[in-house]
Amino acid sequence: MNATRTRSAGRTSRPTGARTGQPSPGLCGASDRPSRTQEDHDERNTHMSSDVNQAAQERLGGIIQDRAFDRFGEVWAEDVVDHDPAPGQAPGLAGIVDFWKDFTSAFPDLELTPDPLVVTDDFVTAVFTIRGTHTGPFQGHEPTGKSFEVRGIQVAKFRDGKIVERWGATDEQGLAQQLGLDDASDAGDGHGDVRFVSA
Repeated sequence: MNATRTRSAGRTSRPTGARTGQPSPGLCGASDRPSRTQEDHDERNTHMSSDVNQAAQERLGGIIQDRAFDRFGEVWAEDVVDHDPAPGQAPGLAGIVDFWKDFTSAFPDLELTPDPLVVTDDFVTAVFTIRGTHTGPFQGHEPTGKSFEVRGIQVAKFRDGKIVERWGATDEQGLAQQLGLDDASDAGDGHGDVRFVSA
């Protein structure tokens, strides 16, 4: 079953259909309530899995805000596949960590504002706004002192509560223009050179 739910970031809903208490005994000591079907069981597992994935995605936002790069392994799998990596980005978790170290060094006041998440069995799609001030070297460009605000999106595939694949895109042209770079393509080639992860 592939249940799609749209959720407000930072809020975790109780799984729909959750049951509390024990079934009432029947006339012969057995329950009058029918036994749970496999479909009920699968649906409960789906909700539990998507809840875990959403919580991991939201936790990642806090990890980034705290610049706690040593905790990235709590959310990213060691062999995560980034389908939209930055130029020269190393594969796996190490490449993700290096990207964020460089990016937050270029924009020390970086802030992420999440919009509602779309959660399914194995995927979390995050739309968000990101802003910061260019005070450090960025992809070969010296600091401009200018600020930017752009929107982005990430689709993350989860397994066992960790991201194993990601796809992402941002308004790279808008970022370049706001920073005053000569050529908008310098800030990215449309394949995730500048890409973000939602809270």
